[in-house]
Amino acid sequence: MSAEFDAIRMQIAELEQALLANDPQMPQYLRRIHANLLTQPELVHILKDEERAVIIQGASRLTGVIISASEKKATSKKLATMTADDI
Repeated sequence: MSAEFDAIRMQIAELEQALLANDPQMPQYLRRIHANLLTQPELVHILKDEERAVIIQGASRLTGVIISASEKKATSKKLATMTADDI
């Protein structure tokens, strides 16, 4: 791959180590990654899901935002309980 892609992958690896060690330099790692991705957004598309997850974990820890999966609520009646009156 390109040198830019290798550089961003190394920065993500540094960020991952910073997350594990609770490194106070973690915000600087995130800033560098953010700046590189702003100048070359195509790199985001070729990152692995695990690499994107590291960036999200870093941003989440920095901002204190917790991302959770939402539960889908039923929006329609089940077909088994429908009657002619429902139509």
